[in-house]
Amino acid sequence: MTGAFLLGLTYWPRRQGLTWWRALDAGEVREDFAHIRSIGLSLVRFHLPWEEFQPEAGRLNHRVLDCLGIVLGAAEDAGLHALPILFSGYAAGALRYPAWALEGGEPPQVSPRLLVNGKEARGHRVKDFYEHRGMMEAQHRLLREVVGYYASHPAIWGWDFGDEPERARLARSAGAAQEWLGTLTTLTRELDPDARLTLGLGQDSLAGPSALRLDHLAEFCDPLAVHAYPAWSPVATDPLDADFPLYVLALARALSGKVPFLGSFGISTVPVPGDPGTFLTEPVTSMEYYLASEAEQTEYVEKVLDGAWQSGTAGAWLMAYADATEGQWEEPPLDEAPWERTAGLVRRDGAEKPAADSVRRFAARLRDGKPTGGPARTLKVEPDEYYRDPACHFARLYKVYQEGGH
Repeated sequence: MTGAFLLGLTYWPRRQGLTWWRALDAGEVREDFAHIRSIGLSLVRFHLPWEEFQPEAGRLNHRVLDCLGIVLGAAEDAGLHALPILFSGYAAGALRYPAWALEGGEPPQVSPRLLVNGKEARGHRVKDFYEHRGMMEAQHRLLREVVGYYASHPAIWGWDFGDEPERARLARSAGAAQEWLGTLTTLTRELDPDARLTLGLGQDSLAGPSALRLDHLAEFCDPLAVHAYPAWSPVATDPLDADFPLYVLALARALSGKVPFLGSFGISTVPVPGDPGTFLTEPVTSMEYYLASEAEQTEYVEKVLDGAWQSGTAGAWLMAYADATEGQWEEPPLDEAPWERTAGLVRRDGAEKPAADSVRRFAARLRDGKPTGGPARTLKVEPDEYYRDPACHFARLYKVYQEGGH
């Protein structure tokens, strides 16, 4: 394994994609994990989709739970740490929840597309998993079975309580979110006393309304993990603004008092190697997005990794291992999220992109030495003041950061 800076990525298989738990191809997983380790990565982070693992509120799918054991075994054999994402609803541009976790009505805030078993669930929203009694009981059941059974597995590095949960639902208050996370933490600690516990906080939870305050998360999560994508932020200078993820890290550190991980970053590329980067518009949603050239992706990844390391960050995890095969492009959620199809280090035919080799070289630097850069840019901010108007402070503090920090 590498040293203090932990290098990893979010994983699902290239050929099977998001549906991999339905009919696990253990051979493909082992092949992928061996390749991931050869690139120099040390950790794989992967979703445990709620609809697959807990098809009914009171019942888990034990066939899929057994598959998790196979995946953890493959990680151990490859020399990789594993970070399973519990209560996984958001992935690849859409929310995926079981029918029992939904209720009628419109979402209380702007939310991504909502899918149930691959089909759009219009006129429904996710129940309040922070306070709804049935949802809380279901989460505790999943924790007891998954963490209770696999806590002692050698591959387990930690447990992730969710991937950008506020995309699905905002808590009624910061206090409600605190109590929810505190209850999950207490139960998990009973099952796995030494586990690292985290939650993947999206940048929207820093730049807009949020009940998941970083100073509160710091009470329960160690490590803290934040996600950063300049392409989806109005304060970033452009989709390849490599300063933006480093700013999000500095802000997270200032608000929490802890050294964070960059829990997810990256950028998708054009489908044809050698083509230039381009802005496109998705025809169904009319959303504009940018696909980078492979050379731009390589340069962006290099800048972010080096900047994160030099700034003393605990680690960085790329957003995807491999591009989706073309057969997956026609199926939800990728049919309406083309910017999610090509974010990998590996093309859809299995060949490495240039960014993979740049990560390999970076991993070698991690083994060989220490950061050589100057002092990291820092920020000073009082959490109560920040969360009174996060949108204003998020934009203001990025200008401060760009000018050298406090």
